[in-house]
Amino acid sequence: MREPRLHSRHWAWLWPIGLVAAVAAIALAIAEPALARAGGGQGYSGGGGGGGGGRSGGGGSGGGGGDAGALIWLLFQLIRLVIEVPYVGIPLVLLIIGFFVYSTYAGKNSYDSSIIRRGVAAEDRSRMPQYATAIRTNDPAFDTDRFLHRVRGAFVRIQHAWSNQNLSDVRAFISDAVYERFSLQFDEQRALGYRNEMKDVVVRRSHIANAQSGEVFDEVSVRIEASASDQNVDLQTGRPISGTRAAGEFVEVWSFLRRRGAKTKLAKPGLMEGNCPNCGGPIEMNQAANCTYCGALLRSGQYDWVLAEITQQYEWEPRKGHSIPGVSAIRERDKDFNPQELEDRASVIYWRWAAADRLASATPLAKVALPAFVAKYESQLRSPAADSAPLAPSPTHYFGECAVGAVDLLGVLPASGAADAQDTGQDASPHANQPPLDLALVNVRWQGHTFKRLPPGQKPRRGDKSAVTNTLFVLGRSPAARTNPDQSIASAHCPSCGAPEVGGSAANCGHCGTPLNLGTQQWALAEMVPLHSEHGQDLLRRLPGSQQDRSETPTGESWLGEFDNLTGSSAASTLRWMAYMTAADGNVSGEERDILRAAARRYGVPKIRLEEYISAAEAGSLDLTPPANEGEARRHLADMARTALADGKITPGEAKILHRAGKKLGLGEADIKLLLARTRGEMLKESRKVLRQAKSQWI
Repeated sequence: MREPRLHSRHWAWLWPIGLVAAVAAIALAIAEPALARAGGGQGYSGGGGGGGGGRSGGGGSGGGGGDAGALIWLLFQLIRLVIEVPYVGIPLVLLIIGFFVYSTYAGKNSYDSSIIRRGVAAEDRSRMPQYATAIRTNDPAFDTDRFLHRVRGAFVRIQHAWSNQNLSDVRAFISDAVYERFSLQFDEQRALGYRNEMKDVVVRRSHIANAQSGEVFDEVSVRIEASASDQNVDLQTGRPISGTRAAGEFVEVWSFLRRRGAKTKLAKPGLMEGNCPNCGGPIEMNQAANCTYCGALLRSGQYDWVLAEITQQYEWEPRKGHSIPGVSAIRERDKDFNPQELEDRASVIYWRWAAADRLASATPLAKVALPAFVAKYESQLRSPAADSAPLAPSPTHYFGECAVGAVDLLGVLPASGAADAQDTGQDASPHANQPPLDLALVNVRWQGHTFKRLPPGQKPRRGDKSAVTNTLFVLGRSPAARTNPDQSIASAHCPSCGAPEVGGSAANCGHCGTPLNLGTQQWALAEMVPLHSEHGQDLLRRLPGSQQDRSETPTGESWLGEFDNLTGSSAASTLRWMAYMTAADGNVSGEERDILRAAARRYGVPKIRLEEYISAAEAGSLDLTPPANEGEARRHLADMARTALADGKITPGEAKILHRAGKKLGLGEADIKLLLARTRGEMLKESRKVLRQAKSQWI
């Protein structure tokens, strides 16, 4: 493998000199008659031939002296032109000076852009060995190439399962959250009369994008670049109704979990291949998800990797390594508590809520929500006019074709601190006399389209409005409950017997009768709150340690110091903010839309997603967190700039939107220019550092 070469500027100065020489020669040719009339030009004394000889002599001198001679000759001719024909010479000199200043600036700017672009790419490559090392610390046999080979095979199997609307072949290695998402999406597709078909699936590239070893789970995220034809096919006729037969490229990030301390077994196939990772026997799924040969709990993560999340590349952000408020306190009495379980559970509950919204029925929520929440939901369905809450269900409309961008645990409010929240009309207790519950605050960023319900026998009608929003799912659980790590990513199963939760309005396990909706053993939905509502923000302020001041960035502190890598937020997050700022006056002009489309192409965000962001922004339903103060506004704008600078430059259109965003965030023009310049300078500095480190690895 060859050493990666740094870009060279050794010969970059030659082309401006050649261009200037050509311009000067043209100017001299134009000025030649004037020079002759002025009597200045001994070269003309012998007539035409003598003049030609004079110029040949100059040329010969230049050829003998090389580049230096050419420069001396050019300088002499320019001085002569300024003195003898100033109306030509002076403008020409000014033009040349301006050209050199511009070309020097443009050349340096282009070179710096290439440094940033290659620094971002090199940083991604340089971290790959670190990711493998993080896993090998506890599992020396872990092999990156073998793992990626397994993931590529699993990727193709899941695309086939998705196309056939049948998950039986992949059930053993997907978490309950992924299973719920696919199952409920299949139900909605069937109701609309189609299935989504992915054909000619080819995995082009894959690499580990992030890896972390947590208290309970190891987590590995794999970036997968693939291509496939993507069409919606009519369920009755089998004919394509939308999409294209031409293969299109797409990029996703798949996140896998495995219990910390689990070991790779090189001699045995595993879950992704359809075998028990413990004994090697073929998988025959049963209610408890145990191996029928050895009894191993297949999807516990004890023996093999389980797919826990699928995220589009443009939405994906690596899990931050910072501590989550309230987690350390709850771990003192529940040592196996882990964020992955809560996020898996919240994802399951989100999709159950989406199903309830689509069906205008609280039945899908019966086993995952506290009785008080279910009762309120049913009341809202009966009397929709009496409750105008943002998330209240409607008997006539619903959000469909939903997609989840992120599910993040923001913090845990211990029962002692949650009591006030539960006594202020936001009762999280299923019964008035029950002790307060621990409350977990999980933000779900999702988007969907409005659909209108039609009479039975007719397909729902898709509306033209969309929403992109953040919803705080508040989950409650008894302080006496303890996490069972074997069922952390099987959160849609009974915590007592392990049987899967089946449909129906009963709140008890259909197998053993255990109540599933009281929060006595596992997390249950207490309420749903818009993240940026007053109540949502009040809940966040109650989290332990939330009062620390983040208002200002200390003088001299690097803008990059708060981030884990050179790039900023996800591409989708930055594009949503651009759409939000552009539509702040109520609509997006044609020019602004073109700028946003160009940015979307650069960031890899599909056009259909951009149009959803713009539509939501114009309708006022693009839910974003406004900065609380100038310090947050500065950090936010710098973060947007970092995303735009991932390929080394900010286009004029992006700069226009960033300046507009800065002004709407309350920053002055000078502050905006300084902030953007400083952000670029910081990225350039860090990129040079990354490239030096990468180069040293090859020496």
